[in-house]
Amino acid sequence: VVTLDGQYLFFTRTGSPDFDRTLIIDGRDISQDLSQSAYNRKLSYIYGQIAGLPVRDPALSPYNQDIHIGRHHLEGAFDTILHPGPPLNNAFPNSVLSAAADTSRLMVINQFYESGSMKAGFSEVIMQDERTFSKPRPIHIYDFYSNSGDVNLAMNLYGTVMVLSLEHANTYGRNDLYVSFKINDDLWTKPANIGPGINTAYQESTPYITRDGRHLYFASDRPGSTGGMDIWVAKRLDYTWKRWSEPERLIEPINSMYDDAQAYLDETNNYIYFSSK
Repeated sequence: VVTLDGQYLFFTRTGSPDFDRTLIIDGRDISQDLSQSAYNRKLSYIYGQIAGLPVRDPALSPYNQDIHIGRHHLEGAFDTILHPGPPLNNAFPNSVLSAAADTSRLMVINQFYESGSMKAGFSEVIMQDERTFSKPRPIHIYDFYSNSGDVNLAMNLYGTVMVLSLEHANTYGRNDLYVSFKINDDLWTKPANIGPGINTAYQESTPYITRDGRHLYFASDRPGSTGGMDIWVAKRLDYTWKRWSEPERLIEPINSMYDDAQAYLDETNNYIYFSSK
């Protein structure tokens, strides 16, 4: 995720031993009190609850996810990497999903509460500077759930519309893209499937909405992809967010025979960022 001014790039690093160990339980950081072995056992148990499977080494687990920040240099490279501590990071999965409305407002995965508990969903974080962040404030989406662990979202520039990748009862295949509209400061409408113009019997994920709100980038392994996930783009045709042009696949070298996803446009500096295997 790139901030609107193009100065910062947020990315998630997974399975690194250099992760933030903060683990709040009942308002207390138990990482300060437990031995290394006792802490690892506790974190393995928590990750196992999330995964539904035993987790032997929490440091190497895919649920060990920390947010890192690349800072833009004058010559165009993100050459300084910052690893913020709490409240942006902790021992739970952490990831920035979208930056909207201004350069300081971020949407992160999961709902975090003062007691230290975590629930599925999303929270808003305010970036005061590159090392100072507000505590995550949970947002609430009517009838939010997903049968898939692969959940992500994008917001429009004004923070009033979000497109989510979820798996619901009415999903055509694996994850589909859904739209939700802001009701008030922290409440959003029930996600609505944006329809077969975009969604297929395959997987649609990692959406991105351009600043003008007219174009939607997303990843899919639908027929026409060259291998695994490819990045596609469609144009919105009306205000319902359910009528779209025929999606077009981005050409090489952006797409490849491997998985390509997570498109994010830096429209200030005319770059596209994406992840690729």
